[in-house]
Amino acid sequence: MSGLRSPFVSRLSTLSLAGALVAAPAVLGLAAPARIPSSATGLVPAALAGAPPPVQQAPQQAVTTLPPGNTEIVIQNLQTSQTATARVVVRRPDGTPVLDTTVGPIPPNAARTLDLGAEAGLPTGWLTAVVESPTPLGVVARTAWPMAPGPRARPDEPGPDMVAIANAAAPDLDVVVPVVVKEHRGATSVVAVHNTDAARPAAVDARVAPLEGGAPGWQGHYDLAPRGAAALDLGGPAFGSLPEGFAGVLRLTADAPIAVHAVHGVDTLSAGGMAVAAHPGFGTAAVAVRWHTIFRSPFPNAFGAGVNGSSFVVHNPGAGPATIDVVYTGAVGADCAGSVFRHPMLTVAPGATVEVSQRADGGAGLPPRCFGAAAVQASAPVVAMAFEIGPVDDARYLYAYPALSPADHGARLGSRLRDPDTSTVGRMGLTVFNPSPGPAGVTLELFDAAGTRLSHALCRNCSAQVEAGQLQSWNALVRDFPRGIDGAAVIASDVAIAAYASEFLAYGAAVFVASPAVARSGAYALPFVAHAARVAPPTVGPPHATPPPAPTPPARPPA
Repeated sequence: MSGLRSPFVSRLSTLSLAGALVAAPAVLGLAAPARIPSSATGLVPAALAGAPPPVQQAPQQAVTTLPPGNTEIVIQNLQTSQTATARVVVRRPDGTPVLDTTVGPIPPNAARTLDLGAEAGLPTGWLTAVVESPTPLGVVARTAWPMAPGPRARPDEPGPDMVAIANAAAPDLDVVVPVVVKEHRGATSVVAVHNTDAARPAAVDARVAPLEGGAPGWQGHYDLAPRGAAALDLGGPAFGSLPEGFAGVLRLTADAPIAVHAVHGVDTLSAGGMAVAAHPGFGTAAVAVRWHTIFRSPFPNAFGAGVNGSSFVVHNPGAGPATIDVVYTGAVGADCAGSVFRHPMLTVAPGATVEVSQRADGGAGLPPRCFGAAAVQASAPVVAMAFEIGPVDDARYLYAYPALSPADHGARLGSRLRDPDTSTVGRMGLTVFNPSPGPAGVTLELFDAAGTRLSHALCRNCSAQVEAGQLQSWNALVRDFPRGIDGAAVIASDVAIAAYASEFLAYGAAVFVASPAVARSGAYALPFVAHAARVAPPTVGPPHATPPPAPTPPARPPA
């Protein structure tokens, strides 16, 4: 595709904090054990000496790290001919329902949004939600934290929210969050754990260990009511045994299926707000030996304020060592288009995490301004996550997102398509990977809220052939659309593919996985959603109008 830009990259701010700005993101600046090549600003495990701490018995449900925010639950009908209806039940952490409503009918291919900020009577704070439907759906939670009043890196910005978008979490008895942090370059993690069993309680054991593995730095036990939840706020008093600057791995085991969302909050004082990141935990039943993601070698950021780059972490949840082979393929439009690079082979010890850096000292010999597809092949099932990292001198902000596993592959993928009616934020983009051994014929289909297919004139190069191991990007999809559109996108292919969707923001991007239209239906768990009183965000110029709250629908029996 001619004129291809680096995937996900829109505009990166010039914030001067030594923090990490994350938007669906994650924390930046995480680091690897010294045994592998790693950037000086990478993930740095905190060494914990002495005997393991005692198991904490009391759930830590109060969340103080994150300010109040509001979640939009976006539900897309992935069927081509059948109308869908979804039931959404929102609960307090103790499992008590506070909202039971129906979303729909949803036309084929179309999406609908349930805005919790417009629902009267919900309690303020973090909640859980479950979406139920007999029809295969794509479900994501888009949570926005309004920026507080204060100075801005760009005076012409209309006061955008900080945004995190997380896919529905797959329940499992054994879940890994590859990176959690406590005051690590300004970032602190909050992990929401949800018992998805409606009939019986769940006993959950949690273990936080340094990235290199070994003795835990914190251990906890949680007894969750049916449909109940707990929040592990690493900034709270229960985690006093973890030192400031800690970066580690969280593993949760339970006797009933649990779903997990991790949220990483970053205090960005120079922007006057809070940046956040959200993503599901990885159930070990779904770990894989092959993953795909975006890579970016050193790349001048959009404001000319230093050089950004990518990095990803690989965690080995198994009992034996795993060898890791990483192959990079330069994308069309990159300075390294068509070139193939191989990272030096790595070995990951049981229970340990390593960083694979694409920055100048990462060891792969990537030239500057090189971006494209990265394929991670392991000798045993592993977990992989990717990060976009800011300039080398302070390693700040940006975002994180899960790598793509075979569970994300499909011949038909869906994503929300949204234009928030501003000139600078909220633009959508899609990045498609071809993990198949042969070429993929890919077509991008765009739909409005009624499910009506929009003209191909509204996007550029809507059909493409993506070679094996390559990627195809469509950035700023809604550039030529009618303002304020809220629709859906579908990527159709003649072979299995995988894709990221991204919402470009004023200070980064919110990145999530495009949903495969597989024969999955039933319940979709969202362990972290939020509600706060709706307030007009700070603006430059006249404030935006605030819509009146919608009435609360009649209650239905608990799901």
